[in-house]
Amino acid sequence: MAKKVKGVCRTIEVEARALVMGLREANRRELSPLIVEMDCQVLVNQLKKGEEDCTELGLWCEELKVLARVNESLSGREVKWEFRSRKSNVVVHWLAHIGLGWDQQVVWVENPPLTLGCMIEADLGLGT
Repeated sequence: MAKKVKGVCRTIEVEARALVMGLREANRRELSPLIVEMDCQVLVNQLKKGEEDCTELGLWCEELKVLARVNESLSGREVKWEFRSRKSNVVVHWLAHIGLGWDQQVVWVENPPLTLGCMIEADLGLGT
């Protein structure tokens, strides 16, 4: 999925917004169980915390936790929040870059563009 986000935000908040959009889409399509990978260790740590946080980031994380509980109810399995280095998460950066040129959200489920498919395989270690 890729979408241009308007407004000025900190990078971590844009990352959280993207995760909210992704979890909403996964729940809508009943895709479960999920492993959510990101290259933002601060956000991973925040999502794994059990304590409340009234900051802007904390509010985004609370929404993510609610969406995760909805997803967990689909499969009975917990959503996992995982850190992956930027080096092993090329897809996210390509989507962020390409999404800047689009005014509408674009979603691929089964047949991503060839370039994206190759990057997914490389991120998963399946590329040749």
